[in-house]
Amino acid sequence: MKHLLNYRTDSLRYMPVGIGRLTGLRTLDEFHVIRGGGVDGRKACWFESLKNLKHLQVCGIRRLGDVSDVGEAKRLELDKKKYLSCLRLSFDEKEQGGERRKNEDDQLLLEALQPPPDLKELEIRFYRGNTVFPNWLMSLTNLRSLVLYGCENCEQLPPLGKLQSLEKLSLTIMRSVKRVGDECLGIESDHHDSSSSSSVIDAFPKLKSLTISSMLELEEWDYGITRTGNTVINIMPRLSSLTIARQVTYI
Repeated sequence: MKHLLNYRTDSLRYMPVGIGRLTGLRTLDEFHVIRGGGVDGRKACWFESLKNLKHLQVCGIRRLGDVSDVGEAKRLELDKKKYLSCLRLSFDEKEQGGERRKNEDDQLLLEALQPPPDLKELEIRFYRGNTVFPNWLMSLTNLRSLVLYGCENCEQLPPLGKLQSLEKLSLTIMRSVKRVGDECLGIESDHHDSSSSSSVIDAFPKLKSLTISSMLELEEWDYGITRTGNTVINIMPRLSSLTIARQVTYI
């Protein structure tokens, strides 16, 4: 079997143990980390079994909030899955009455889940780190699509303008973000061009689609920098689609 299309199988408590033996698998829409006790370990596929699936091209991982050991994530060696082009990481929403993970736990775990540098699509859901996104995010030089959803503690966006190949950016339910400004462009305001002739720098040079949805605390999206030294800064020169929506309310 090459493709397991099990997207939105929300009620699954674990994956069957045989998944780890499907070494030819190309698509795994959702791998569910084992939730809680009462699961027969002989029937369940453990998180580390994903390491065996070396040919994955599309992979989604659910309930990362239930991973208790960062070492498990490191042992997956996602960065060595050279065929992986689409990765969806979901820490999942808190359960009613459930205990919240520490923010720093999420940060360490996400840092350990470094994908290969040629990744094309990335989705991160319900990440509870603060302003810190993993260092590897800005090294994804071929990333074309980025979705940040429900990252409720994030107070400012990383310097996404440095992602030269990014074509689609979606920001949804990031309720701690109140302002977006120059920090998102990834351009140093004190940069000076040593040459006398003028030059041009593009921030978000290939971005075509931007979606801002349910950003209920967002007050301002503005850039104070349009020129630095002799350098003119173009921002999103290819943008053709802008969607601003309030579709859901975060509870």
